[in-house]
Amino acid sequence: MNDTTIKFLSSLKFGEVQTTENLSIVPIFQVNGKTLPFISLDNGVKKGYVEIQEVSSTGSVPDLNLINHSDYYVFILHGDELLGAKQNRTVNTSMLINKKSNVVIPVTCVERGRWNYVSKKFQTSDFIIPAELKKRTMFAANDSLKRNMGFRADQGEIWEKIEEISLKAKVMSKTSSLYDVQKNYDKICEDLLSNFKLLPEQKGIVAFINGKIQGVEFISRKSVFRKYHKKILKSFAFSAILSDEKKTDISPDFCLSQIKETLDAIKTKEWKGFKSVGLGFDYRYDTEKSAGSILLADQNVISFNYYFDN
Repeated sequence: MNDTTIKFLSSLKFGEVQTTENLSIVPIFQVNGKTLPFISLDNGVKKGYVEIQEVSSTGSVPDLNLINHSDYYVFILHGDELLGAKQNRTVNTSMLINKKSNVVIPVTCVERGRWNYVSKKFQTSDFIIPAELKKRTMFAANDSLKRNMGFRADQGEIWEKIEEISLKAKVMSKTSSLYDVQKNYDKICEDLLSNFKLLPEQKGIVAFINGKIQGVEFISRKSVFRKYHKKILKSFAFSAILSDEKKTDISPDFCLSQIKETLDAIKTKEWKGFKSVGLGFDYRYDTEKSAGSILLADQNVISFNYYFDN
């Protein structure tokens, strides 16, 4: 791990544990953090700064074309859902898109039963993919990068997981759309999350389900994290709601000790850098049970996510 990323991990501070039922959230703050100015993908699309389309009239399942017309850097979070065109997709990795640029972004289908146009352009969703799916796409992308195949996911595995989720949620979609399943659970997720608060200066969260650490999400610009905060919470809430186990007696001290143990461990590991699809480099590390990514641009950490398979 290079000096920039070690210094970054050492700059992270953690707030009081917030728990409702079997979901616990620990806010992340940063001491003396610096970053580049960027906006969220959602903001860019809604203001007309960013257009996302199929790469051609016939389309390509694992690729989409993104055009940034603006003078802003645009941040895309791994797991962002894109709705429309020939089928809904999810983004395979976090990216920082350059000003006034055109780039092909790596995606995975999350709507198996449709391959026809419903719109020319994609819109952003109120969701990112559930934590369980994001975990799978992170492991798959890390494996794909090791084989020099770019930021690819295992499409067959994702379709299988969506089918499992649909059956467990008892929600059937005509087009096997993950969005349809999540939309059905939106009110239940909102109810579970009603007591979780976004705090001033907060830039991320660590999530625990049934007392087990599940994932870390950090975005270096707090205004952009604010845009993603509820989406990220819903991602973990959805997985918590569908969990077979419902452990509610979660120790705050245990959660904080797990975070410290995890960060201390990964600081000592060798993270391998790969050229990002957008600006900068994407540093990756994984074990059999965990996988992480740190997006670095112009010597600034843009985002950090880390997921656990427990």
